[in-house]
Amino acid sequence: MVVGYFEKLKNNYFNKDFIYINRDNQTDKFTDNNSGQSIENIANSEWKCTKITLADYSNYPYQKITIILNNSAGNQIAIELDSFNENFIVKDQYANYIESEKIKS
Repeated sequence: MVVGYFEKLKNNYFNKDFIYINRDNQTDKFTDNNSGQSIENIANSEWKCTKITLADYSNYPYQKITIILNNSAGNQIAIELDSFNENFIVKDQYANYIESEKIKS
């Protein structure tokens, strides 16, 4: 990975608030990194990016860029960058997203 790209990711994501919107309509189920417990039904929940790292995935031979997120309930999840970009939106843009979804309906 190029260092400049990693720095750009940190500028765009680190310490920012995001809302989980589940654009791909998959079952919204995550595992808490701290407790190992399943976290379900997190649609429209707020998360803060606390770390950007490289992580191993069992079904992929190389490490992937992974976003670590925490919520106000003390849960922590790790999500691969592509999935993160599909299912999370910056909190400041959430109102515009909701309005555009209403127009589509």
